[in-house]
Parts: sequence; structure tokens; C-alpha cells
Amino acid sequence: MLLVGITGLAAIGCHTDMWVQPKIHEPFQESKFYADGMASRPLVKGTSARGHLRLDDAFFTGFKDGKLVTEFPLPVNEELIRRGKERFE
Repeated sequence: MLLVGITGLAAIGCHTDMWVQPKIHEPFQESKFYADGMASRPLVKGTSARGHLRLDDAFFTGFKDGKLVTEFPLPVNEELIRRGKERFE
């Protein structure tokens, strides 16, 4: 029994490297790890998250041809507002 207790205590201290490593606590917070300062990594070109096909860069990233978009990429109408409210609630 004593051997089991000592083994258990020894195992608790193992593998703390992931416990003490720097973590990202907020989405899109700054990070010193990557040269561009971004913590969240962009999708690799030509790939998409499972369940999503993101063809419209302006809509999904806010950038078009490497520049920030200056207008909302969808027409704002009653249907869009109703859909947004439905998804929010």
C-alpha cells in the first residue's frame, strides 16, 4: 500500500511541462512565440475547417487582396437581421 502511495505521489509531479507552458487565454491575443505576433494561426491556404467552406475571404477574414475591407460584405436587410437574432438567441 505504501508503495502504491509513493508511486502515485511521484506520478503527480511528472509531465508538468504542459502545465507550466505559456498559454493563450483570449482568442487573437498577442503572442511572442510567432514572428507576426499573432497567437491564433490562420488556416493553411487551400484548407478549410471541417464543416465550413470559406470561399469569401472578405466575409470570413475581413481582408480582400491583402487589405482590410471597408464595407460589410452582405446586404443588411430584415432577413439577415432576423437570422442573426435567431442564431444569437
